Amino acid sequence: GVFRNTTEALARRVDDLATKAAAADSEARAARASAETQILECKTSLTAVGSSVQTKVDDAAHSARALRELLESTEIATRKRFEKDRSEFEARLTHLRDEVLTDVADLRRQHLKATSALGALDERL
Repeated sequence: GVFRNTTEALARRVDDLATKAAAADSEARAARASAETQILECKTSLTAVGSSVQTKVDDAAHSARALRELLESTEIATRKRFEKDRSEFEARLTHLRDEVLTDVADLRRQHLKATSALGALDERL
């Protein structure tokens, strides 16, 4: 009787521990599966964020290149415009200098004629 009761109690205790162990194992498997799912979700999220960041970096680099090209073309256009304006200014300046030299030469001729005419009048008087 006592032996049987003890054996049955031990059997129940073993069954109870086996049930608890199975439940704990099941919970551990569920926790591991949940953790693996969360890790996969994190990796997916990180990949998406990384891709988004890379796209933004690429866009920024493209914008920087476009801006640099625009600045270079603007600088070239400005330099060409400056050269053209300078060339036109130099041509005008040369033309004005030639006109002034022509006017000076004309004034010298008139001065010589006037001097000559005054000399002739002097001789007559």
